[in-house]
Amino acid sequence: MAIEQSQIEPRYLTQVQPLNRVTKELIESRIQEVDFETVVIAGKMMMFCGIRMDNDFVAVGPPATCIDPDNWCEDTGQKESYKNSFEELWKLEAYRRMSTKPGRLSNYDNSNS
Repeated sequence: MAIEQSQIEPRYLTQVQPLNRVTKELIESRIQEVDFETVVIAGKMMMFCGIRMDNDFVAVGPPATCIDPDNWCEDTGQKESYKNSFEELWKLEAYRRMSTKPGRLSNYDNSNS
């Protein structure tokens, strides 16, 4: 019998330790500032989003762009560029948590350098 998509999340949540899970709420709780910058490069309008975290790290993802400049919308640009930068933070947070798991080396082994 196949499991429906709506049943996967509740089952997953009961099996995962809360400290070993990256969540949207976790990342959002560490955001200190969000800033947007619209630039024109090679005739193309692009919007970048910088997200500053509570440790002063700033993540900037790929820009939001538009095929036709007549269709440019600031709100859409902000939503898309924020989403792109947030996805970068998600990857970095997952990497950080995996790197600091008990039993893992906390630093690279530089003995062969």
